[in-house]
Amino acid sequence: MLRFTARDLVDDALQLKQGKTNKKLRILLSDSQTGRRTEQGQLVDRLRAQPVRSIWLLNSSAGQPLSKGMLRVRFIAARAAAAKEAEATGDLGLAARINELWFADARPKAASEIDDLRDAQKLLGHSSERITKIVYRRRGERVKPTR
Repeated sequence: MLRFTARDLVDDALQLKQGKTNKKLRILLSDSQTGRRTEQGQLVDRLRAQPVRSIWLLNSSAGQPLSKGMLRVRFIAARAAAAKEAEATGDLGLAARINELWFADARPKAASEIDDLRDAQKLLGHSSERITKIVYRRRGERVKPTR
């Protein structure tokens, strides 16, 4: 995310190249069936609408690109605020789970939330579904009950 610039937004998609495999991907910012913006598309829209304009999608209030350290500090502050809010509502279990989150959990979370294993494999840039399933799927498959 830190490397994305406005030049990476092409044809309503965020273009990227996987770091390890150099595989090119395009993350669609609108649903092709409904035409509605995806959550990522809505996020890009909010970032682009900020008063500070910069070539970088994620930037500081001064328009400078965010560094890993700056992003980490912001993540820790957001995590603490979310945990505090959960504690205030009396949900101590949720607060404990929030405090256990790490920024590195994003890839496994994405792989686990996508229903179709092939779609998860494509998003993560893996050459086979097997890698995605073994390494990144941390929750069980969602299934429908018998009744």
